[in-house]
This record gives sequence, C-alpha cells and structure tokens, in this order.
Amino acid sequence: MTQPSSSNPLDPAPFRYVVGIDIGSQSCSFCTLKPDKQMVLKPTDFANTAGGFAVLLEKLARATSQPSWWRPIGSWSAYTAS
Repeated sequence: MTQPSSSNPLDPAPFRYVVGIDIGSQSCSFCTLKPDKQMVLKPTDFANTAGGFAVLLEKLARATSQPSWWRPIGSWSAYTAS
C-alpha cells in the first residue's frame, strides 16, 4: 500500500524555521514554527509599513540565535529605500 502524498509540496527538512505571513492592506500578521510545527513565535500583528517590516525582522532575529537564516522569497523592494 502506498503512502498518501503530503498536502505540502515543499520538503521542510532543510529549513530551521518556517515563517507564515498574512499581508493585509493596513496590517499584517506572522507566526514562526519549526518544521515539526512546534511554535517559536506566536501569531503577532505588525503594520504594513517599512517600520512594521523592520519590527518583523527584529523579532525574527531576536527569536533565533542566527539571524542570517532569514531569506525572504519574492520582491521586498516596496519596503526598502531606493
């Protein structure tokens, strides 16, 4: 009998942490988990502004001993100075 396929197409093994971000027009929310779904940071709200994303990065860096793990996926140019 074959194993049912996972609903997650991404193998979490190489990741130390997984960050879920819900982006809204005014505010956002994030939660940080380990690949085994153990919560590292509980759901936290932040403003959808450059300052809000700076708070997000600060909280992520503080919660992890190695801030270099953070590698955003996608374009963040809207939140950085040109």
